[in-house]
Amino acid sequence: MRANAATASSVRIGNLFASRSADEYLSCVAHDYVGVHHGTGLTYDRVALLKRLQAVFKSEDLAA
Repeated sequence: MRANAATASSVRIGNLFASRSADEYLSCVAHDYVGVHHGTGLTYDRVALLKRLQAVFKSEDLAA
């Protein structure tokens, strides 16, 4: 597959996730971010995303 903006972004996000740094990961998230849990319809903002990332990154068994 040829690299393009989408694949480059995917690699960058993957590397940020692998670094387990929630603050670095958030550097790629818009300030007006709104996430949606599609199973429940729950929406959450950037602050809630930060809390979720911090919890995930504390996991010892996090698989890449």
